[in-house]
Amino acid sequence: MSSHDTPTTPPQDSKKVQAHLESQQATNPNRGSSATGQNLTRVQKEGVKSGISVDMKQKKQCELKDMVRFLLALCCQSDSSTTLDSADGTLYNDCLRSVESIAGSNELKEKLESYKSPSFTHERQMYKPFTEVMNYALEPLSRIEVDGLPKFKSHIAFVPCDKGVKSDCDISGSSFKPDVAVMSIQDAYKLYKLDGSDAPELSKLITEISVNAPSGSPSWKTILSAIEIKRGRGSSKHQDRATQDVDVQFDEELGDSQPVVASTSSVSYVSSKRSASIAEMDTSAMSSSSKRPRVKKSSPKVPTQTLTDQNGIYSAHKFSDSFWISHVINLLVQDDCLWVSWIDREGPIVSSGCRFSEDISLTLVLLLVLQRFGRRQWGYIPELTTEDHCVSLRSMEADEASGEGEVTINFHPEDKVHSTWALLGRATTVIGAKVEGDTTGVSRGQDAQKLKPSVVSSEQRNKLRGYYEARDEYRRAYAGTVKSANIVLKVSWPETTRVAEWETLKLARTFGENDKFIKGHIPEVRGGQDFDRYSTHHIRRFLCFDEKPGTRTLRLIAMDRLWPIHNLDGEQFWKAFWECVLCHYRLWVNGIHHGDISLHNLMYGISKAGDPLGIIIDFDLATCVNHPTTNNDRTGTIPFMAIDLLDGGLDTRIPRLYRHDLESLSWVLVYVTVSTIQYKDNTIDAPAPQRAKKWFTGVDRLAREAHAMSKLLFHLYYGKEGARVFGLYRRYIGVTQKITRYWSDFHTSRKVSKEEPEVLSWGPEWEPVLEAQVSVKAEVDDPAGSLGSFVKEVANLLGEADVEFARVKGDLLEAIEIPPVKGSAV
Repeated sequence: MSSHDTPTTPPQDSKKVQAHLESQQATNPNRGSSATGQNLTRVQKEGVKSGISVDMKQKKQCELKDMVRFLLALCCQSDSSTTLDSADGTLYNDCLRSVESIAGSNELKEKLESYKSPSFTHERQMYKPFTEVMNYALEPLSRIEVDGLPKFKSHIAFVPCDKGVKSDCDISGSSFKPDVAVMSIQDAYKLYKLDGSDAPELSKLITEISVNAPSGSPSWKTILSAIEIKRGRGSSKHQDRATQDVDVQFDEELGDSQPVVASTSSVSYVSSKRSASIAEMDTSAMSSSSKRPRVKKSSPKVPTQTLTDQNGIYSAHKFSDSFWISHVINLLVQDDCLWVSWIDREGPIVSSGCRFSEDISLTLVLLLVLQRFGRRQWGYIPELTTEDHCVSLRSMEADEASGEGEVTINFHPEDKVHSTWALLGRATTVIGAKVEGDTTGVSRGQDAQKLKPSVVSSEQRNKLRGYYEARDEYRRAYAGTVKSANIVLKVSWPETTRVAEWETLKLARTFGENDKFIKGHIPEVRGGQDFDRYSTHHIRRFLCFDEKPGTRTLRLIAMDRLWPIHNLDGEQFWKAFWECVLCHYRLWVNGIHHGDISLHNLMYGISKAGDPLGIIIDFDLATCVNHPTTNNDRTGTIPFMAIDLLDGGLDTRIPRLYRHDLESLSWVLVYVTVSTIQYKDNTIDAPAPQRAKKWFTGVDRLAREAHAMSKLLFHLYYGKEGARVFGLYRRYIGVTQKITRYWSDFHTSRKVSKEEPEVLSWGPEWEPVLEAQVSVKAEVDDPAGSLGSFVKEVANLLGEADVEFARVKGDLLEAIEIPPVKGSAV
């Protein structure tokens, strides 16, 4: 069963393909929020927390002084500059001298002592005193002038978040909110309903915060920085231990009974050229009878995992609500110890901590820098936050020799076609747009009203009257939307080592000139551009981190707007789906490997005759055999992933083969036929039926094993309770059930013949994991053999001739027989 037929397609260049597979095999699997948050409507609170925790454990660390120096350099960077000045620390030292008088203020010291009060019984009582200290310090800082530092323009304010935060991306079961938020004073005035007709005064806001609660809730769009505050265990009982408890790591949620010492083994300061070495433990303070080691008061400290996880969740909220930001700067506080966090799409960077009640000058310089930040420094990308919502991109029809040619894109932020809830990774957002000056409004989705009606009997239509009425209303509304926004703008943060999506599609288009299975089945690109000034390498270069693969940059690409394939049903869906399968195969044998098959990556346009055209999209994770790359995005979309990738394949890093994508395509087919497509408020959704819910439960090993087992047994439940086949798909129930049976038999036979035992080791969190060094013999990629075996075995399982599969079978066998395009990548 697992053996393949002899391929009829001429063999690929084995050396090139093998090198390509090995470059994939070296990649770490992704189990963070970008995997758990791929389908926003099915993200749950616990899944969010686990994914974020994985992301935050990847954090790098630097000295707080180095972080402040970087923020100072960023503050002084002009909008047009693409580099940061890190030549000397003169400006930093000037800023330190400028805040000396404020640091010596008795009133400030009194407020700090009040904040450290041992009478607090709950951390909630610390929020207002903390905001009072910070806001009090900001007032005199606004009058400071330092040569080279931007002049004061407007106040920021620290505000308690008593009533939660409004979000555009609600998460089921989520009640996450920061304790304190940094906002512009204008937004803070609106929150407290203060009269802002005159110049807003910080002193007036301080008084208001001390006596009143805000009138409503801020939104993530108005929050510049989120602050999480924790109270050290035992702090309220013994004042003399208040500072001591900050030196050790606590995790209140885990309920550890014994503190963990922040020793050199628990802190990884990778900014070795800038950072001072970690202070050694004071052995003189330890005696043989000591019950626990003691740490020098001045030692660098790391925040608890609970604190960093909360910080990560707030950052993910901010990112997901505002696709137009490049990074998030947050503050973490435990008692009077403060850390600064920088998170971009490559990963988190957290500074060492300082006691702001003792190192007042450094804290004041940090506040001074944040006060002088413009919107760009807070992460807002000018190109995506213009009032007219226009951005200029390099035209794909530009003169390649001169590099000239631009296209202006008018985008509609409120017309969100696709988004994800994630902290790291590509973080793809797709929004409606239109080419400026384009009066034709032509795209393959534009003539949607000309789509031929699907053949439905009057009896069937009457039986499902509500469904068809909702679908027709959705199609009319979407057709109107397409008229006003006939293209989409895709905003993402791919790794710089990857081939740009427009380059991959350009290559695919050349293959399609003489290949009917490709031509017309890939998206048309209008314009695209990388914005390297927002690259994640800038801060890492400034902090002298080791250069490693993983740098990400902002990429914008404009393409024709299409329709989701699950808006089709019956014969129209069947036709469009197999067109995507054929196009995918032909691209693969020509050296373009998609690698990220999902329901949302299969779309359709409309031919001149009014027939749907299956179109496969989202090639930003595609790889080309002629362009091997090391990258961190290899998981694809978890719900539609192949069984052996779920069942240990990610841990042992087996390379992605054609059969993996073919299997993913099969699970998309299965999922659409058993999902009860819903139309509501002019939107379309495909909720998971009961038998497929495990496909969306998570990315840890146990969840993936349950997911894999669900797919192995799905052929037993297909068409029955929990996986009933919907409406017009019933005519294909026999074929689709046999496809699920094929993959079950395929993996069962492989598992039985598997001889290599699983080798376990202990991970950093004392969880059993497969050894990363397990030797896995690379399986030879044989797309023709894999597809041929699939066709043959499904036909055998069907037994008698099946009319619906017979039509597909002929096209699939024809695609196998056609040799790769001359001059392709293989």
